[in-house]
Amino acid sequence: MKLKRILKKEAKLKRIKRFSALIFLLVFIIIILRSLLPSRHKRNKLDEPTKEIEETLPVIEPELPTTVDTHENSNYDIYLSENWHKHSGEIKKTLSEAKVLDIEPMKDFLLRNKKQAIFSGSVFKVTLEGGIQAVFKTTSDGKMVRDRMEETAYDFSVYTNLAYVPPTVHRTLECDFNKNGHVQKKSGFLSLFVDTEFDLLKYTKEKFYALLSKISEDELCNYKTFNFVFGNWDVGPHNVLVAKDGTKENPHYHLIAIDNEGMANLQKVQYGKVPFVRWLTCPGAGRNVRDFPFDQAKTSDKASRQAIANRFNQWPPGRKHNYSLFGGAYWTQYTDFWWGAESNTTDLLYPERLTETAKEKLKNLTKENLLALIAQSNDITDFMKARVDGFIERRDMLFKHFSIT
Repeated sequence: MKLKRILKKEAKLKRIKRFSALIFLLVFIIIILRSLLPSRHKRNKLDEPTKEIEETLPVIEPELPTTVDTHENSNYDIYLSENWHKHSGEIKKTLSEAKVLDIEPMKDFLLRNKKQAIFSGSVFKVTLEGGIQAVFKTTSDGKMVRDRMEETAYDFSVYTNLAYVPPTVHRTLECDFNKNGHVQKKSGFLSLFVDTEFDLLKYTKEKFYALLSKISEDELCNYKTFNFVFGNWDVGPHNVLVAKDGTKENPHYHLIAIDNEGMANLQKVQYGKVPFVRWLTCPGAGRNVRDFPFDQAKTSDKASRQAIANRFNQWPPGRKHNYSLFGGAYWTQYTDFWWGAESNTTDLLYPERLTETAKEKLKNLTKENLLALIAQSNDITDFMKARVDGFIERRDMLFKHFSIT
């Protein structure tokens, strides 16, 4: 037993000695490392040769984030809607000239980001140099003028300052659109892509109007004024975006008007009601009617659609609507818009009042300056002159309604 206690004591002493040796070694290593490093004072003090070298080095500015347009002479945030009017020329130049880095079908992009993808036509999501995101919609055969109305709508928004329409240019792209190794050349319009957290196509009517209540009253009135005067009758959650900027404590909400092709439609309007738009050319239809028969409109059904198809070899829209035959054309009045209520159209088409900005800008509208704006993206034809007559006519309706001289 005595021998066992002695051996136990010796083993304990050996462990203590090994631990002490390890501690000594660690302390020695730390002392050596500290001696190799300069003191804090020396680290903060540059010797003269080093200081001279650093003073001669160029100052390197931090790289701009990809959401900023790095095109020449542009140091603004391209996605801020308020800058679309201030820097229109530079933004349009960027969209017209910037190199395409990537392109994919818009439907793929939206579905991948768990958003609704409800639209017609060939639409693509485009990434331009500098990381700028854009939307490219190809021009349909025979619809060049209609598609170019998207760029004209942007020019109208810049001129009047009444609405935010994404900057848009007409452009031809040569790309592998379907990423199948086949490069194609397609023409269409290229618009700045506004990525927003609000997927309005999933909203109920109540939720949609609750979000609209966050828009300033003046901006909402100006947006409605813009829609009515320029004939953007196809309005609703499917053709508008809500963007948010500002700070978390003080956010600002803005309406973004997209898909403005409806401006190309000839329209007949009774103030406060859903417009009739010319849909089909039907030779001889309603030629003997002098004034537009608003009060004689009929509701479409399967039989009436079949009768029009048999007589004029053209099918009216399948969606339920009111219609009239007038001046050799078939005119439609959609009344079952997004949630099945007529007010879905009129609520975003007729302003409750005219703001001071609207009064000033609309008074300065003339056929001459409207045609000059249109000429920036469209040929001036009888087609476009007829649209301008409609713009002026609806402007005058607004002035009459609000007793403005």
